[in-house]
Amino acid sequence: MKIRTMLAIFLPVIIVIMAILILILAIYVSKDVIQSQVGNHLLTIAQSRAHNIETLLNDYKDTAQVLAVGIPFTNILDRNLDYTNRMDECVLRIERTIECNPKISRIRILDNNGIVLSSSHKDIGSEHSKDEVFLKGQEGVYVGKVHFSNFTQNLVISISAPIFLRGKLSGVLIINYNVEKELFTIIADKTGLGETGKIFLVNRDGYMLAPSRNYDKILFETNVNTEQIKLCFSEHIKNGLPSQMKEQATIYTNHISKEVLGTHYYMQEMKWCLIAEVDIKEAYKPVNKLVMLLIYIFLVLLFTSISIVAIVTSNIVSPIMKLYAGTEEVIKGNLDYKVGTNKKDEIGLLSIAFDKMTQNLKISKDTLEKYTGELEEKVKKRTTELNEKIKESEIQRLATVNIANDLEEINVKLLKEVAERKQAEQELKKRLHEIEIFYNATLGREGRIIELKHQVNELLVQLGKKKKYKV
Repeated sequence: MKIRTMLAIFLPVIIVIMAILILILAIYVSKDVIQSQVGNHLLTIAQSRAHNIETLLNDYKDTAQVLAVGIPFTNILDRNLDYTNRMDECVLRIERTIECNPKISRIRILDNNGIVLSSSHKDIGSEHSKDEVFLKGQEGVYVGKVHFSNFTQNLVISISAPIFLRGKLSGVLIINYNVEKELFTIIADKTGLGETGKIFLVNRDGYMLAPSRNYDKILFETNVNTEQIKLCFSEHIKNGLPSQMKEQATIYTNHISKEVLGTHYYMQEMKWCLIAEVDIKEAYKPVNKLVMLLIYIFLVLLFTSISIVAIVTSNIVSPIMKLYAGTEEVIKGNLDYKVGTNKKDEIGLLSIAFDKMTQNLKISKDTLEKYTGELEEKVKKRTTELNEKIKESEIQRLATVNIANDLEEINVKLLKEVAERKQAEQELKKRLHEIEIFYNATLGREGRIIELKHQVNELLVQLGKKKKYKV
C-alpha cells in the first residue's frame, strides 16, 4: 500500500475511532454527572417547594387556631347567650374574615355533634359527625384533604381546629382555603424547572393532589404510580422509616409515558409526596451540547488531519516520488538526471546523496568505458598476436603431420625392408646350413670350399654385414 494511501486512510480512521471512544466515554461520564447535578437541583427545588407548602399550611393552621379562640366563634357555642345576637356576631365575623383574607373560601362552625351552627354558605344544620376533618379537628388543629367544594365550586383544603368554651371542647371550626390561589401557585412556580420541569403532589393513595403543568385542575382521576412514587411511599409510609429517606434522582417513565429524571420529597405531617421531574431530553441537553462540541472538535481534528496528510504528502511523498522518477531515469541510463530538491530535511539529504550517487555512477561509467576501450584495443592486439601464433602453430602442426606421415611411410618401408632382410637372412641361414652340410660333405674339396666362401662373402655383403669368412 502506498504511503499516500496509508496516511489518507489510517490517520483519519484513527481519529474517528478515538473520537467514537471519547464520545462514548464522555456521554457515559457526562450523563452520570448530569443525572447527579440535575437530581440534586430537583431535590433542592422539591425541598424548597415542600418547605413553602409546609409554611403555608402552618399559616393556615395558625389562622384557624387564632380564629377558634375568638369570642364570636366561642360565643356561638354558648347556649346561655342570646341566640340571635351570637348568630349575628358569628356571621359578621365570618364575613369580615373572608373579606380580609380572600384565600379563605368557606368557614363553618360545628358543635360537638357535627351539626353546622354557622356557615359562610347555605349549609347550616347539615350533619358532618363522621367526616374525618371534624373528628380530627376535635383532637387538635388538623389539615384535611384537598377536595372539590360543591358550594364554592373550586378546589379547597380544609383546616379544622377545636373550639373550647370555658376550657371544655364545645365544637370545631372548619376553614376551607382556596388551594388554587396559593398552594397551586407554589407548585406551578416554574423557577429553576426549565421548559419541561414540573412539580406535583401525590397523596398516600397515589392520586395527584395538585395539577402538573400541562394537566391543570385534574385531581383524583390520575393515579401516579411511578417509580418515584413507589420509592417515596415504600420508604416512608409502608416501612415507616422517615429517617432513612432515599431522596435520590432516578430515570423512569412518568404517568404520561414520558421518560423523565425525577426525585421526591416526603412531607411527613401530611403524608404527601412532592415529585419534581424534568424531561430526560432537557436534562441531557448539556450532554447533547457537549457531544455536539466534541463532534465539532473532532471534525476540526479530522479536517486538520487531512490537511496534515496533504502537507506530509507534499513534503515527504512528493520528494520520494521525485526520487523514484530519478531512479527510473538512472535505470534507463540517464545519469545526468538531477533530483535537485532544496529541502534541508532527511528527504533533502537523501536527494543530495542520490545526486552524488548518480554523479559517481557517471564517473565510474566513463572510467569503465575508457578502460573498456583500452581493454578492447589490448584484446584486439592480443587476438591478432594469438591468431598469428595460431597460424604458426597450424603450420608447425601441418609440418609435424607431414613429418609424421613421412616417418610413417619410412617406418612402413623400414618394416618392409626389415621383413625382407629377415626373409633374406632366413634364406641365407638356410643356404649357410646347406653349405655347411655341403662343406662337411665335401671337406676334402678345398677348392670348392673356397669358392663357396667367396659366395658366402658376397651374400654377406649384400646383407650388409661386414663380417667375412676368411678364405
